Amino acid sequence: MTVAPGPRSLAARVARAAGVLGVFAILGPALGGVLVFCCVYPVILLFGLDMANMPSDQAATSEHSALNMIGPLFLFVAMAYAFGGVQAALTGLYAAFAEWRDGLLSNRETVVAAIVATLIWIAIIYSPLNPLDANDASGSTKLRQATQIAVALIPIGIVCALFCRWLSRTFGLLSGH
Repeated sequence: MTVAPGPRSLAARVARAAGVLGVFAILGPALGGVLVFCCVYPVILLFGLDMANMPSDQAATSEHSALNMIGPLFLFVAMAYAFGGVQAALTGLYAAFAEWRDGLLSNRETVVAAIVATLIWIAIIYSPLNPLDANDASGSTKLRQATQIAVALIPIGIVCALFCRWLSRTFGLLSGH
């Protein structure tokens, strides 16, 4: 037997919605950067390019420590804010709206919000608004590039959005199922 939540004040709804938006917009891209780092960095190492042990003015050492990976990890996280920040914020806006509305945000809604947010961002990139100056490619090239970006970003966005949903529930910001 489940108990329906009681009426919530407007201030409480707004505060929780703002918290949900913050979790998605602030922690989502960082999580995406760590996820991509964990998936891509081993492949980079397999091909012999170790970003942690790049040549420097000092003598190179063959010693490899976890501390050497902090620089590349920060680079991946910074790039995640550049390439995933808008999607995270858009997904967070929907999640915040769901919390403000009735406190219910399902896994399905979270996945759909992440997909739609990514597609909106890709549409903006390849639209006449053109924030990243993508007008140098022909129409078919733009479509191919947009599809490649979608294939890369959508799975990462879904995983991050579901994790942010879980974090929001863990922090007590999402009240529903």
